[in-house]
Amino acid sequence: MIENSLFTDLIFYIVSAMIISLAIIVIFINDIFRAAIALAGTFLGIAVIYFMLNAEFIGAVQILVYVGAISVLMAFAVMFLRTLSKSATPSSYRPFSFIISVLVFISFVIGIYNIEWKTIDILDDSNDKNIVEALTDKYYELGYGEQVYISNNQNSDSGLLSVENEGIYIDSTSVIGTFLVQEYLLAFQIIGLILVVGVVGGLLIMKEPDEDKTL
Repeated sequence: MIENSLFTDLIFYIVSAMIISLAIIVIFINDIFRAAIALAGTFLGIAVIYFMLNAEFIGAVQILVYVGAISVLMAFAVMFLRTLSKSATPSSYRPFSFIISVLVFISFVIGIYNIEWKTIDILDDSNDKNIVEALTDKYYELGYGEQVYISNNQNSDSGLLSVENEGIYIDSTSVIGTFLVQEYLLAFQIIGLILVVGVVGGLLIMKEPDEDKTL
């Protein structure tokens, strides 16, 4: 984990302010191309937060998928639009969208406020050293087949098969990959479907209106 210091706190506040500012620009700016660039900056700032939390894999995926794919797709879609001036006109649904956005924001604030957040600092103050060592150092899997137990020491006198593993914070990429293709496979496939829908939607936006008659 990144140690808390004045420098890291300063970076966190600067990046957070950048994310919020760029998100506000995305909402209120009329130029779609600049809004897409601001959205890419927002995604990049979120990736920086992931890196600060030692979630390097998620940060890299954030950059590759959102900054490198979705934002670039939106930018190209905007550049190929020939009705850009019409698309930049204010929408009649803006008041309704503003109300929905405020309600969603309030629900997020209430949810974040009511969640009991736990950090590694809280675990350091606890008496359960097994949890702390499993997160930061290493842990052992003892047993055979389905009868496997987790321990913070090798316990070689027990006669059980012992497998040493690095702590979760040391190499979390393989753990995340395993969860994505096992427990969260359905959610992973749904995300892929949403990305495909986004690509198809971008192609439909770029298509000329007269092309429907020729097909």
